[in-house]
Parts: sequence; structure tokens; C-alpha cells
Amino acid sequence: MQFKLLTLALFASFFATGFTAPIYPGLTEAESISISPLVQTLGLTDPTKEQADCIGKVAKNYKHLFFDGVATLPAFANITKAKFNELYQKCLQNLIGFKYSDAHGVSRGLQ
Repeated sequence: MQFKLLTLALFASFFATGFTAPIYPGLTEAESISISPLVQTLGLTDPTKEQADCIGKVAKNYKHLFFDGVATLPAFANITKAKFNELYQKCLQNLIGFKYSDAHGVSRGLQ
């Protein structure tokens, strides 16, 4: 059942963003489409290259998780909006050296 809901959410997300999603600076069309719901959640209307890059970096490392318990995209799970925003802000402050700690407490740099 959960798989069906995740599939439906991804499909709905594609239709909601896939045809009208802008291509953000420094990202491919596919990357732009995948972060579009997060850009909207953060309230950004025209993100800079740095903002789009940070959203992509943080989101890329939280695959297969729910975003605030809601399957906006199957790629985000068990990360609250506040935590995502915290990681996003840290990334903006240190674009090159930004690191995050995964669930096991291992610190890794984002590529």
C-alpha cells in the first residue's frame, strides 16, 4: 500500500511540476524538476545558482525518505522541513565545504 502511495505521489508530482517547472541555474532539466517542490516549499520564486545547488545537494542525500512525513516526492523522508531548511542554510554559508551527518553520525562532504 505504501509503495502504491509513493508511486502515486511521484506520478502526481511529475504532472504538477514536469510540464511547467523552470530550469534552475546550474541544474539540468531533470534536477530542476526534482527539486521544484522543495523550491516552492522554501518560498523561493527565482532561486540563484547557489540556492538551487544547495537544495539539490541536501535533497540528493536524503533519498528514499519522507519529507515531514508527507510523500511530496519519494526521495525525501524522515527529514523535517525545519531540518531541511537548517541544512540548506548551512550549505549557503559554506558552499564548498558543506558537510552533513547521516543517520549513522558519519560526516560526509556533499559532491
